Amino acid sequence: MRLISHEKSAKAGPCAVVAASSLANIGVVAVTMSVPRAGIAAAPPPVVREGGLRVVVAADSSARGDFLQAQVPRPGGAFPGANGMAASPGFPAGHKPLSPRMMLVRRITSSLLCTAALAVPALLPAQRIAGITVRAENALQVERADEVLELPWADLQRRIPGITRDRVRVVDAATGAEAATQPFDSNGDGTVDQLLVLASFWPGERKDLVVQAAAPASAPRQRVHARHDEHRDDVAWESDRIAFRIYGQGLWNAHEYEPLVSSGLDLWVKSVRDLVVEKWYGKGHDAYHVDTGEGADFYTVGPTLGAGGDAVWRDGKMYPAKNFKSYRILADGPIRTVFELRYDPWDAGGVQVTETRRFTLDAGQNLGRMESTFTTADGSDVSYVIGTVKREGIVGSTSRAGAWGWLATWGPVERKNGGHGQLGTGVLMPRERIAEVRELGDHFVLQSTARSGVPVMHYVGGGWTDSGDFRGVEDWWRHLDRLSQRLASPVRVTIAPDGR
Repeated sequence: MRLISHEKSAKAGPCAVVAASSLANIGVVAVTMSVPRAGIAAAPPPVVREGGLRVVVAADSSARGDFLQAQVPRPGGAFPGANGMAASPGFPAGHKPLSPRMMLVRRITSSLLCTAALAVPALLPAQRIAGITVRAENALQVERADEVLELPWADLQRRIPGITRDRVRVVDAATGAEAATQPFDSNGDGTVDQLLVLASFWPGERKDLVVQAAAPASAPRQRVHARHDEHRDDVAWESDRIAFRIYGQGLWNAHEYEPLVSSGLDLWVKSVRDLVVEKWYGKGHDAYHVDTGEGADFYTVGPTLGAGGDAVWRDGKMYPAKNFKSYRILADGPIRTVFELRYDPWDAGGVQVTETRRFTLDAGQNLGRMESTFTTADGSDVSYVIGTVKREGIVGSTSRAGAWGWLATWGPVERKNGGHGQLGTGVLMPRERIAEVRELGDHFVLQSTARSGVPVMHYVGGGWTDSGDFRGVEDWWRHLDRLSQRLASPVRVTIAPDGR
């Protein structure tokens, strides 16, 4: 970025002057702007780019005067703001963590006042857009990146005239940065039920978000995806951290593949933040089992539970469903993907059982939610297990220290096709629902009971050392502990009662 600083004495006019310094030693840009107060209140701040970093310039209307401060991003795209951290997805992957800093460059008056206004037109006075304030509070003393907030759409429609699925945006009240959003139809009936908002929080941070009836400045980056392969009858889904696959009955008719009978979860590891499922399917079945720089499918499921499948448990034996009969993709990003699978009835040790599974995966997450609904022909309760298949060299571990207990495995990736690194898997369920933790001949599982027709909730997923997110098993355990905390203490969201 090239900026010219002209410091002749001049009276401040109605336009803003920009002064910036590239601070090579810490890799940040600091920006200060003198602006009219009306300009600060009326329009979102600009984004300045320097060396691949994204810097949000935020208004400060304190007693020190009307000026703007550069906001230096943290890893993962978060910016420390007046109230803490404002989410901004898209921070380049691979950067080493930076300590949060705000750099303030001296206020400047200049004869180039109106020239600067041309460079940052977003600061010019604009028509005020109606909106309401939503307060989000992190009650935990831990940092929370990429939390998806759920705002009731009916409440927003009642309070904000003119809001539609195409005309809605959310702005951080402290920084002016736009948050990634997604109107969400939770049941596939064509009606929006919630507005999903992606936000990140410092420990104990409280932030105010303004929901407005206006189109976003730009479309959010797609960070999740789900797709169905017609020929093989697979459903594959992914976040920008991990990917999964599960098998349908159509696989039995795809004669070039093994007619696998399995309801287990396949796990695909990634070393990039890109979405890769479409590309890997395009490579062909054999090709995506070899890592060419993005990760690969090194995991073998076969007729097992894989990485988080479930099965009816009866008389000391597992009775899993076969391949899914039908699927329905309800949401496909940009920040949440949701789909459902339905399984044909099967005999589970003398009891007829059907199952529906609903999967939800959010941006930035290694584990997703799996809701299982078992229904018995006679309405009786179902004893079931959920867990992970054993692999060579892995070790199982478990914890019930938090409100959500977990079962984990850790060990080397299968070395076939050049597999490398260490892989962790995890299954979480509410601690009070865990009846037993079992080590079977070929699985580690949690045992629980479900009422017929009533969903039970779990979180399942994995993490890979070569993703750069986990150095070893302690990091993986810490990640599961942190998720347990987050699930037990969701971000508290309240809408201002007066609609402001």
